[in-house]
Amino acid sequence: MNAPTDTLDATLGALLNLQKRFCTASTLEEFHYSVVNEVIYLVSYRQAALWRSGWGGRSGGIDALSGLPILDRDVPLVQWLTSVCRYLEGRAIQNATPITLSDLPPDLGSSWHEWLSQHGLWLPVALPGNATPPTVPPVGGVLLAREEPWTPAEQLILEQLGVTMAPVWWGLLARRSPWRRLREKWPRARQLLVVILLLGLALVPMRQSVLAPGEVVAHAPVVVRAAIDGVVDEFYVTPNETVKVGQLLLRLDSKKLDNLLAVTQNELDVVRAEHRQAVQTALHNTRDTARIALLKGRMEQRGADLVYIRQQLERTRLYAVRDGVAVFTDANDWIGRPVTIGERIMMLADPKQVELEINLPVADAITLAPGAEIELFPAADPGLVFPARLRYLSYRADLTTEGVLSYRLKGDFARGVPPPRLGLRGSARIHGQQVSLFYYLLRRPLAMVRRMIAF
Repeated sequence: MNAPTDTLDATLGALLNLQKRFCTASTLEEFHYSVVNEVIYLVSYRQAALWRSGWGGRSGGIDALSGLPILDRDVPLVQWLTSVCRYLEGRAIQNATPITLSDLPPDLGSSWHEWLSQHGLWLPVALPGNATPPTVPPVGGVLLAREEPWTPAEQLILEQLGVTMAPVWWGLLARRSPWRRLREKWPRARQLLVVILLLGLALVPMRQSVLAPGEVVAHAPVVVRAAIDGVVDEFYVTPNETVKVGQLLLRLDSKKLDNLLAVTQNELDVVRAEHRQAVQTALHNTRDTARIALLKGRMEQRGADLVYIRQQLERTRLYAVRDGVAVFTDANDWIGRPVTIGERIMMLADPKQVELEINLPVADAITLAPGAEIELFPAADPGLVFPARLRYLSYRADLTTEGVLSYRLKGDFARGVPPPRLGLRGSARIHGQQVSLFYYLLRRPLAMVRRMIAF
């Protein structure tokens, strides 16, 4: 006979404990956790979602899910729950109400079994009557789901819990900001002193600088280009290998030209034989006399074709025109690749004549002038620093290989210092003009605002 009494006592005890937990919550995060994870001590459920109503032009959203310490609002479950809670809130439900997929529009109800248990319950959380001022946010609701139907007694208990939740939640949302409490605590004189100090700091001059990716490249390299259309057949040097003038670098496939040379040579031999025969028989046959001029022209044409084919064969071999280092990608990336006349295959660079190339993103661009100081910090050894001076700044931004719209900068390394290794990459710091600390800190936000208002 004491079983119903014991059950009632346990339910009342759990309700009082939850109300105490809500009232003692000092942060929204603590309150969110208690709502979605500790209400289970009062009624059983499998899933719980806390919905915050929209306010002040901001849309509502899911603030917490049971069993999830961190909420990702971009996952499909949260997006679906957001649509469901927004729909339920729009129905202006006043009491704890059981919800099933039949209570939702078809586009929402079709996904119910994918995300939630069979029986849901919507608990609206709001201050009674018109107690919510228009200048503070309203509250929201709680969506619970489980496999068993909800009993009327459980609905009444949850409604009582919602009455406790509403003022606590509203109070946490409408809590005054730390800045406002600080203003009320400090006297006006101290506030004025702080403002003066902040203004003074804002006017402190700072040297503007920006970081951008940099690379050591060759200065005035010799470009090795394809002399004819063809297919790369073989490399005789490796990337970054030191070469001498006249050294064979690579060869294009010459099989087609070799075959054409053989065919043309045979045709020339045949025409020569016919020409000799016509000359020998011209004294006795007037018809052969007329053919001599024609055969001579054909013989000269085939001879010219042979000269042209041999020249083309010579162009399939590319030689170094200066001493330096062969700069190109892996040979396996080129072998078998068709190239067109004039296409760049490699560069010959002098390792002692290098410069710094920088791609400065448009979003990070600052005012620069020729001669600006640059420091290169190699990625391989950040402890090293190579000083340089800005020599060139492109007037137009172009897309880099990474797809970033950037300005191209070039700088000369300091003389009297061993130049860095060709191909070295790192971060380059470019120093600009002096600006106030206020502009130094707010340059990017101001640029963003300017783009937004388009002036």
